Amino acid sequence: MSNMITERTPLVIAAEINMIKEQTEKVVLNNAVEVGRRLKEAKEIRNAIPLSQDNCKERLGLWKLKF
Repeated sequence: MSNMITERTPLVIAAEINMIKEQTEKVVLNNAVEVGRRLKEAKEIRNAIPLSQDNCKERLGLWKLKF
């Protein structure tokens, strides 16, 4: 192995930062889409269950008491 230390130039550092920024934007966008998908699923489930919001809250409260 070489003990030579190479200096990273500002241009290389800037390229690395830009690459990290682009990767982060892709991850954030993908995660936002996944949150949207789950919200849509939750809405579909809510519409398929013949319970009022108050009734659901009561049942959730009972569940919380149990645990």
